[in-house]
Amino acid sequence: MAQARERLAEILEGQEYTVYYEDNRGFLERTIERIWIEFINFIADMLPNLSPSSQSANYVVIVLVLLGAAALIVIFLLLVRYYSQKRRYRNLSPFQTEDAMKWSSNMHFEEMKVQERKGDYTSALRHLFLGLLLYFHDISWLEARIWKTNWEYVEELKKVNRETAALFHDVALIFDRVTYGKLTVEQEQFEKYKEMVMSWLHSYNEKQREEE
Repeated sequence: MAQARERLAEILEGQEYTVYYEDNRGFLERTIERIWIEFINFIADMLPNLSPSSQSANYVVIVLVLLGAAALIVIFLLLVRYYSQKRRYRNLSPFQTEDAMKWSSNMHFEEMKVQERKGDYTSALRHLFLGLLLYFHDISWLEARIWKTNWEYVEELKKVNRETAALFHDVALIFDRVTYGKLTVEQEQFEKYKEMVMSWLHSYNEKQREEE
């Protein structure tokens, strides 16, 4: 097992590894490094419990390292996709025209129900989100403006209620993917977000009635 542990040390100390992980790493690289180090440490902890020949130990190390590398590639691609989508939509406003802001939050919620009955869950989700956004405007948790982006609204909400800002962020992300990424929303997906939003609205309204 000493030979196998030495091979792991060589992987961590190798030139290609150290060059790749220099101090100019971003958040993505640091995250991958932490996952990789935990994986290597996990393998190192396992090896003393094994007692095969040195050749089979080499095979174990090779297979585990290959599996770990494949997992890191998958994680890397998922993170890149997530952050590229986030950057892509960051500068886009949910209101494309002044007329889009003339609807009240209740009008959007009513239209959401109409589109839901039609089975157009993509359109229903848009109205769900815009209704939520304008509701926050109505209660003065943010100030809706045609030039503002969803991420600016998230920052405004964080100053009032960070938990609610997290909810808005999740719904805003799917709204952007629907509006600008041409994502088609299925019934199950729509109902998930509808339940989240309506549950929050119900809880908030109940709390307001109790305080009156």
